[in-house]
Amino acid sequence: KIANVGKIIYTTGGSAEPYKDYKVGENKFSSTMTKVFEERGDVYYSSPLKNDSLAKVVDLAEIKSIKKPKNAIDSGPIYQYVSAIEKGADKKISFEKITDSRYKIAGEVGEGEGVLVQQTYDSGWSVKAGLGQGGGWSKFKDSFDFMILVPKNPGSFEIELVYTKPIGVYVGYLITLVTIGFIIKRFFNLQTPFKKKVS
Repeated sequence: KIANVGKIIYTTGGSAEPYKDYKVGENKFSSTMTKVFEERGDVYYSSPLKNDSLAKVVDLAEIKSIKKPKNAIDSGPIYQYVSAIEKGADKKISFEKITDSRYKIAGEVGEGEGVLVQQTYDSGWSVKAGLGQGGGWSKFKDSFDFMILVPKNPGSFEIELVYTKPIGVYVGYLITLVTIGFIIKRFFNLQTPFKKKVS
């Protein structure tokens, strides 16, 4: 639910898949999910998502109060997070992929609410002006490393989430080019005296 995964395939001992994804018994899935069908040792389950949109309305104060889990079995923060993202499940947010680096998000948020985008936070994402509150949006990384969009004012909105590479990436490219240039120059400088000595 935290990753918005709607379907899961459980590979049993009879599956032709050589790499089994799960080291736990099938009961872990059958006790909480709905079995869709089974075929040649592969069991297909449907996850009970209350809202399958990648963008969800969340209470900002509640999301900020949830601590980062110590590990995958630190159940306290995990169940708190699931509860927080399911509370506003009835408030549907439209999430449309335009390209891999551009998404359109539209809906309505109330006072003290924000939009959780179930995608790993990256500083390269920015909110572009649209209808309603296109300007004045901010963002932060929650305790599960997902992105929270915070509007300046509550109400209806239509925005675009756009990814551009952070300046640090371009600095990295520049350093790489300078390093390659330096290595090539050193290589030719070392070769030149050798050639003169041979001739």
